[in-house]
Order: sequence, then C-alpha cells, then structure tokens
Amino acid sequence: MDPHFHGTTDQFELYALERLADSEFARLEEHLIVCATCRCRFDEVEAYATGMREALVTDAEKGPDSGVDLLGWLRRPAVSMALGLIVLIAAISLVSRGPAKLAANAALDLPASSGTKAVAPPTRELDVTINDALRDSGPFRVEVVTPAGQTVWNGLAALGPLGVEVKVQQRMTAGDYFLRVYSASGEKLREYGFRIGT
Repeated sequence: MDPHFHGTTDQFELYALERLADSEFARLEEHLIVCATCRCRFDEVEAYATGMREALVTDAEKGPDSGVDLLGWLRRPAVSMALGLIVLIAAISLVSRGPAKLAANAALDLPASSGTKAVAPPTRELDVTINDALRDSGPFRVEVVTPAGQTVWNGLAALGPLGVEVKVQQRMTAGDYFLRVYSASGEKLREYGFRIGT
C-alpha cells in the first residue's frame, strides 16, 4: 500500500458508481480503510452521486413530457395584470415620445413675390392664404407637391376677402413643398414654394 496515494474526485465518483477499473478499485478501497480524510471526501462524493442518481430516476419515472413549466407563473391573474399594465405604460411612453408633436393647424401666407419662401411649423392642417392677384375668380384647383413632384394633397379653393384661401387637410411634416394653383379649366396659374420647419 502506497502511503502517498490519495484518490481523486473522479476516482471517488467512479468508485461510488461501481465503475472504477478493478486494478484501481482494490487500491482505493484499501486506502479508504486507513485514511480518514479520504473517507470524508468519499462520503461527500457518494452523497452527491446518490442524489444525482435519485434525481435521474425520478425524472425518468415522470416521463419526457414532464418538463418544468417555466411560463406557469404567467397564468396567475395578478402577474398577468401587472405584466399587462407594464406593457401598456411602455406603449404609452413610446407613443408620447414619438415624433415631434404636430400642431392642430397653422396659417401660411404665400406672398406675391417669388423671392421669399414662407415657413410654417409641422402641422396636421394648414390654412393657406395666397395674397397674389390672380386673373381668374375661381374656383381653383390646388395641389401640394414635394420637390420630386409627388402629390401630397389636392383640393379646391375659392377667392376670399384676403385672396385665395385654401385649407390643406393633410399632415404636413418638415420639408420643402410647392403649392400649385390651377384654373377651373386646368391651366396652371401659379406655383409657390414653402417650407414646413422643424
């Protein structure tokens, strides 16, 4: 017997499971008889191995469909309601922080001179007054287009006391736009540039 030999944790596990090779089995068994320290270590390893073996047997008896129900706690009404409230608050927070809030409406006066560009804030509805003398008395067809020529809005307008008055009922976000005025017969009378600021 070798007095310097002490078993390893792996050897203790295999010994407890009765899977240690015969040549090592006898050597470790003799050492455990004389070494109290290794007996304590072996008892700990054996307790662990026994617990694991029992857990495996219990799981095998339950069957393959007896997995842990990780989402079972969601079925509790209080947890479900709290989670729903958290999601609702988060959604409201995201919506309220969303893009810059648009004004309900804004007024825009388009001047007769083509050198100046009128500016209005982002809005949901734009009240436009064209204070330019037009040859026609109306009604007018008006369209708002992007610089690329894409129509954003079109509608009709009439001549009012301040000029041609147009209510553009379209969400207007930041960017450059053109307002085109056509006669009732379809002839283009004027085009005005304007900007929706930030």
